Amino acid sequence: MVALGYSDTDALLAVGVKPVGIVDWFQVPPANNTWSWEEQAFGGTVPEVVGVRDEYDLEKVAALRSDLVVAAYSGMSEEQSNPLSQITKVVAQPVGFEPFAAPWQALTTQITKAVGQEARGRELVAGVERKIADARSAHPEWVGQTAVTAAYGGGQYFAFTAGDPKTDLLTQLGFTIPAELDAPRQGGTAMVSAERVDLLDVDKLVWVLSTAADEAEVRARPEYAAMPVAQQDRALFLLTEERQKALAAAFSYNSVLSLPYVVDQLAPQLADLPPAT
Repeated sequence: MVALGYSDTDALLAVGVKPVGIVDWFQVPPANNTWSWEEQAFGGTVPEVVGVRDEYDLEKVAALRSDLVVAAYSGMSEEQSNPLSQITKVVAQPVGFEPFAAPWQALTTQITKAVGQEARGRELVAGVERKIADARSAHPEWVGQTAVTAAYGGGQYFAFTAGDPKTDLLTQLGFTIPAELDAPRQGGTAMVSAERVDLLDVDKLVWVLSTAADEAEVRARPEYAAMPVAQQDRALFLLTEERQKALAAAFSYNSVLSLPYVVDQLAPQLADLPPAT
């Protein structure tokens, strides 16, 4: 199998299928091209990287002689899929969803069905949904609290809106999203000006940043430092440069394998943040 979609690898691994080819979506691949939550399922097998993001090396894909190519959570074009479909079976995006818009449940079901394990896929989906629900039940204090996931780059703040996997997980855990962000937007993000940085002044703020330098820059911004969420240390900083931890990546991955990993690591850290005063 070859997995070309952003998180397609995980649905295959969840039912014991190890892709021989994958795509590097983060452009700084983890050790052995394997994320922390995938290590046990890969069992030491190292998949070959056959492309970067939506740019696939079709010759490399063909050379792997896979009997199935999965590009479910992707933006694969007809120009890319047509040559592949002539040499192997291709599983594209689920019907009824735009590229990169299908929920992880639909992706898991479609991909596991393609390898003859749809029933097992549905069981796994139900198990992950129970895990999220259990985390919510374990923290009734989160219900009614506000939360936002934010990013920063080039001097600009961004907030992830409803429909983004990170925001959706926070709401599933019981948090409320500010009304200005509680509607899907293209790309799943909203630019937040320095004048409206108050949108980030919530009970729990989760930053997804690239480097420690970005974190230092955010903390030093006077409009951010002046807010209670910063002064009361109610913000959690997840850095994508910390490859060994990979929580920031898992938080964005939104798969049947990564979500349990996120819940196990993120929930305790959210619980450790002090309450608003």
